[in-house]
Amino acid sequence: MEIVKITHEAAISSVDKRQMETLVARGLTPEEAVDVIVKGTLK
Repeated sequence: MEIVKITHEAAISSVDKRQMETLVARGLTPEEAVDVIVKGTLK
């Protein structure tokens, strides 16, 4: 029997304050801005 080890690497970071300010200045709510930034990071 072969033993296989599976690992997972996670990255944690903060939302860029400048990106947040730019998106909020363009009319998004802070929640919408975070959503856009996170989705852009995951793509």
